Amino acid sequence: MTKRFPWLLLVLGLPAMSFAADESQEVAAERARIAAERNRAEAVFQAEQKACYSKFSVSGCIEDAKARRSTVLGDLRRQENSLNDAERKARAADRVKELDQKQADEARRQSEAAATGEARSASREKRAQEKAAEAQKRNEKAQAKASKPAPAKPGSAPDAGVPADATGATNPAPRAPLEKQPDPVESRRRYEQRQLDAQEHKAHVQQRAAEQQKKKPVNPLPVPP
Repeated sequence: MTKRFPWLLLVLGLPAMSFAADESQEVAAERARIAAERNRAEAVFQAEQKACYSKFSVSGCIEDAKARRSTVLGDLRRQENSLNDAERKARAADRVKELDQKQADEARRQSEAAATGEARSASREKRAQEKAAEAQKRNEKAQAKASKPAPAKPGSAPDAGVPADATGATNPAPRAPLEKQPDPVESRRRYEQRQLDAQEHKAHVQQRAAEQQKKKPVNPLPVPP
């Protein structure tokens, strides 16, 4: 019987992934053929069984007809089981492919999110360094400006309260040092430490809430009347 169905042999020789959506019509046609062959085998058996009653050895004739029907139905059953097995393998392969695609998409999404976070962190650090550099330049300019003596007015006498050096020039009064600008590295370290402290505090609060939830007494069920 299998010589009459080369399509089924071709299907069984293909990998499970060969069952794509465009092959569903061919699979349905193969199932319809198997059903038709089964109905034909039953019809042949009924005709042969009826003819047996006109013969001398009725029992032997009927047994031979049953054997022929059993052979045909067994072969069709094997074909149907092989087709079902191939479809199960195809569905399993499609499911594995779908899961692999989801995992790949999730990995790509996490990678993109990590890259975006690193880029934002680098941008914030760069802006902090630029601000610190600008503040350092302003500080240096202010210190340089403060270190220059104020020009004396023509004809004005030296201030009695200002000490003079050996040449007779007055020395400017010492100025208070300018406020020290914050170190960008130290500021970054303190920011990261505050983030870690906040995360630890959040985890501690969640753990305490979970423990209190476990300790919460459960109200007993009402006693039936």
